[in-house]
Amino acid sequence: MKKYGDWAIVTGGSSGIGKALVRQLCSEGINCIVAAKDDDLLQHTIAEFTKKYPVEVIGCACDLSSANFIEKISECASGKNIGILVNCASSGALGPFLDIPLERYIKCLKTAIDAYVVLTYKFLKGMQDSGKGAIIFVSSVNAYSPVAYSNVYTAAKAFELYFGEALWKELRNTDIDVLTICPSSTRTGFQEAANTKAPWFAIQPEGVVREGLGCLGKKSSVPIHWSGKIYYFVTKFLPRSLAISFSTWAINFFLRKK
Repeated sequence: MKKYGDWAIVTGGSSGIGKALVRQLCSEGINCIVAAKDDDLLQHTIAEFTKKYPVEVIGCACDLSSANFIEKISECASGKNIGILVNCASSGALGPFLDIPLERYIKCLKTAIDAYVVLTYKFLKGMQDSGKGAIIFVSSVNAYSPVAYSNVYTAAKAFELYFGEALWKELRNTDIDVLTICPSSTRTGFQEAANTKAPWFAIQPEGVVREGLGCLGKKSSVPIHWSGKIYYFVTKFLPRSLAISFSTWAINFFLRKK
């Protein structure tokens, strides 16, 4: 990872997969700007990694669904050559479409679509100027097929996958690597936020990072874990209507309410 530069930005980096990515980057000697909205978790992450690793870890408290998030991140990144951008922040909800407040859907779309585009547009130019870089999108196996009762979240994850893979193709003949990671069920704070429970086969965030980063510079995207690969192949080869039925059953069964 060091070949991409000395500084990384990780959104959603104070918990879950984002925090595991920050840990891995710090362990490889890369300074990190951690963008997250939860100030307590953010401060704990900064203190933990600053103490453990000989790197700089800067916290950037911001909500990616807010209008001024890019100004805050740009201020934190001022004067630093950002070589790695990790788009990991996410939010979602599980339930019948009209049972979820509209504000939660808007927040999901602003976080997972608007912010990802803005951040990539902002920092890709610097990578092109320096002639190297890496952009990582953390999507989900939900991106492979529509899922009823997770309509907006699934659509947002599909956007991340398509956006990331299209950029991979566009930048393939440069020294900027793009990878979209599609984890299966992972033990993070998402389940608590969505009031669901993780299935027995759910993996730890560190497993997602280990398998995902191993594909950087080699693939455009990767489904994580054996469960993610099964999900990918089943939804890919089933007729469309059956794939939607299968994905809806699988996600809603394994992520059923507490």
